[in-house]
Amino acid sequence: MIRSPSKIATVVSLLALLVWKFAGTSFDWYHAWHSKHITAGWAATVHGNMSSVLRGPKQIHQSGRSGYHKVLSPATQKVLEEQRNSTKEVKNFPTLLKPEQDVREKAHGSRTLPYYKHWNFTTHQLNLPGSGDTSAAPTSLEILQNILSSIGSSEDSIDESDECFVPQVQKTAALAKEVSDGAIHLSFPFLNAGFPKSGSTTLQTFLRCAGFKSGHNQNGAKMMENVNAGSTQPLRETQKSELQAYTQLDSNYNECAFPQIQFLDELHAEYPNATFILMMRPINDWIRSVNKWLDMRIRWRECRLPGLICNGKKDRYGRAKCTDANLRHWWCNHIKHIREFVKQYPSHQLLEFDLYNGTQTSELLSQSFGTNKTCWGHSNIRAMNTSNEK
Repeated sequence: MIRSPSKIATVVSLLALLVWKFAGTSFDWYHAWHSKHITAGWAATVHGNMSSVLRGPKQIHQSGRSGYHKVLSPATQKVLEEQRNSTKEVKNFPTLLKPEQDVREKAHGSRTLPYYKHWNFTTHQLNLPGSGDTSAAPTSLEILQNILSSIGSSEDSIDESDECFVPQVQKTAALAKEVSDGAIHLSFPFLNAGFPKSGSTTLQTFLRCAGFKSGHNQNGAKMMENVNAGSTQPLRETQKSELQAYTQLDSNYNECAFPQIQFLDELHAEYPNATFILMMRPINDWIRSVNKWLDMRIRWRECRLPGLICNGKKDRYGRAKCTDANLRHWWCNHIKHIREFVKQYPSHQLLEFDLYNGTQTSELLSQSFGTNKTCWGHSNIRAMNTSNEK
């Protein structure tokens, strides 16, 4: 009597293969069972002995490094067949085999295809084949590329009075007056385009108090997944139901993604009239807040985000640290990036607020969103943090 579980599994495997071979049934159910129940050693042995059996005439298989055979899709099989019967190059063959390499071919043209993978983190520029249509508006990362080339070294100091550190409240006041007078209206969704630790929780509290359906989840990783899959609604599909406001777009853990940097083109294609919001606080106070929040500075360094250039002292693994000057430049680059993007795509509106000027900000918010001033206040304040972290 056969008592060994591994030997029993082998016998069952052989019987299943014989049934499949002669009955012409699908191999998928066997492959799933085989992978789950047979130990690594016996699996390797069975695969080695049965490799000729697995290569049946009814499917085209491709050997993988693991030793198992992957059944290719009908579309891929068709391309393979075309390639065998013709000396002509089949251009779409690599795309079928490697869908993760599906990236945007030109800077201009379709605004729904992801192209953020063309960003070169060594040169801090876009590597795009072809020259594109120079008569069209620049894409978001082309805008950022131009800003980086004009702003100077990330080691240079930037004066705190620079326009990138000061909210343009006069423009916001003029826009708020037009809204309150009924001349224009702000379109959904409201998108917080600022960085973490810039009052996103406070903004979320305000918008909910004002009666808007607002979300404060980290949406970046899911949106990146949707963009890579070719979705035309990458932000909407991060939620079960549509929101009127997204007060945090980025993801800072595990799979790191900042849609307010990487996916502005996709956001424009999905919501061409969306309203962007920038909550701003003193730059040094922001850096102190970042330093006190769960290794955020270290995590950002690992994220590989366009515009963030870290060139501080290297750790024992050879990774450069992000200095305060690096973070100042990143902030400045981003503010200019958002402002220029809205300028190039004027169907959007941009509202900028001073997080620490409560009287002014509550007045502007009340006019802009038609709500009570008392909805504005500070949230997410930690007792141990003297910088009033938000």
